[in-house]
Order: sequence, then structure tokens, then C-alpha cells
Amino acid sequence: MLTRIIGLLLATLVVPLAFAGADPLLGTWKLDLSKSSYGALAPPKSITRTFLAPREGEIQFIVDEVTASGASIHIEWTGKYDGKDCPATGAKSYDSAAMRPSSADTLDWTFKKSGQLALKATSIVSRDGKTLTITWTGKNPQGETITVVHIYDKELPSSDRR
Repeated sequence: MLTRIIGLLLATLVVPLAFAGADPLLGTWKLDLSKSSYGALAPPKSITRTFLAPREGEIQFIVDEVTASGASIHIEWTGKYDGKDCPATGAKSYDSAAMRPSSADTLDWTFKKSGQLALKATSIVSRDGKTLTITWTGKNPQGETITVVHIYDKELPSSDRR
């Protein structure tokens, strides 16, 4: 009986700890155009962002976008949550990216082109883990500051869809 009680106690302590470290950003996110804002910019037709954890402490970022004109863009990079620049492929506006957590649910991102800051972003995953908000700031060709807000819905794994 004592063994059973200790087993249950350990299970109630260990199982929550195992899930406490789960990264809420991991998974696939689809842009909700109706909730996103682009100001004077033309919104894309679609964006899907996928975040994977290829190795402990790393995150792989994959984005597939169909632009307003119908062109397809595929961007990839792999990095760590350490604020260090990592090479990125496929993006026209940047060739390196870095991220650093600023709180439990918020990341600060920087994107550079040829070593020069091109874009900044802040991403926040909602408490329920179902919504990702990314606020982008940068400059347009005229040097004016622009802000774009993307709202994404998390795609459930096919085994969780009902």
C-alpha cells in the first residue's frame, strides 16, 4: 500500500514537471487574415509557420507564404533561444535571424540583412496555447516605420482533431 501511495505521489509530481518544459511555440500555425493587420501593405494570401525542435535547446523555423501576387516563399533557419544571429534562407528582406525570450510566453526576434537590422518582432503565445500573435516593425522603402500584426491559429495534430 505504501509503495502504491509513493508511486501515485511521484506520478503527480513528475508528470506536471515533464509538461512544464514543453515549448508552446512548437507546432504548426496558420495565419488568420481576418484578425491580422497590414496597414497600407498588401496582405499575403496565406502564411503557415512551423516550429520544430530538431535537437535539445534548438528550434527550427519554417515558413511557407503565398504573397498577395501569388508568389510562393519558403524560409528556413535553425537557432537557439540565445539572441545570436543564425543564417536564414529564402527571405528577401533578411539573411539572419535571432531570438531571445523576454518572458515565459514572449520572444523578441531580430532579423538582419548583410549585418544590418531589417526587422524586429515580438511573438506571444496565448495562455491556452491556441493563438500566436507576432508584431513586426521595420522600415518601408521610404524609411517610414511600419507595423504589421499577424494572428495565427495553432493547427492541432490530426490525432487531436474531432
